[in-house]
Amino acid sequence: MKHSRLRSIGIAPAIALCCATIIQPAIAATLDSCALMKQADVQAVFSPRTFDQGTAGPPQPGTAKLAAVASCTYTSQAASPRDIVSITLLTRRAPEGVKGVTTEAMKAGVVQLKGTPVDVPGLGDGAFWANLGTDSHPSYQLNVRVGDRYWLVFSTAGVKGEPQRAIQNLTSLAKTVLPRL
Repeated sequence: MKHSRLRSIGIAPAIALCCATIIQPAIAATLDSCALMKQADVQAVFSPRTFDQGTAGPPQPGTAKLAAVASCTYTSQAASPRDIVSITLLTRRAPEGVKGVTTEAMKAGVVQLKGTPVDVPGLGDGAFWANLGTDSHPSYQLNVRVGDRYWLVFSTAGVKGEPQRAIQNLTSLAKTVLPRL
């Protein structure tokens, strides 16, 4: 069970966001999560760590049946693999005129993955965080809904210690990114 839970950590946000978008009208533009969350933003929040230029995941342009989805991951430089930290932004945009996934639906998905959603007031139109990892290998995720169309998942893997500090850092990053939507 532990192995299957760990395997689901990296894909859980993508599955939840993609599966919640069936049967929707087309959307023209693709998203660029690396343009929303920049290397300088990540380094400013997680200093003194230094991060790579960022790697964009394959974008999913919006179609008549699916919302647009994109991701970007920044990985820190470290002396050993155990010290590597990765920061990812997964962005989902529902087609114009279509209401996207709700905060309640996303929280239910986190609960199904054995996580505990914790509300984050004052961020977007609904936000919560959860640890979908383990105590020894935490995977903190900050989920933010913006309006009826956008859902952003800021996540970090490899950050050990106080979960509140990790969430504080992800919240600071979200406050920098949200005005760029």
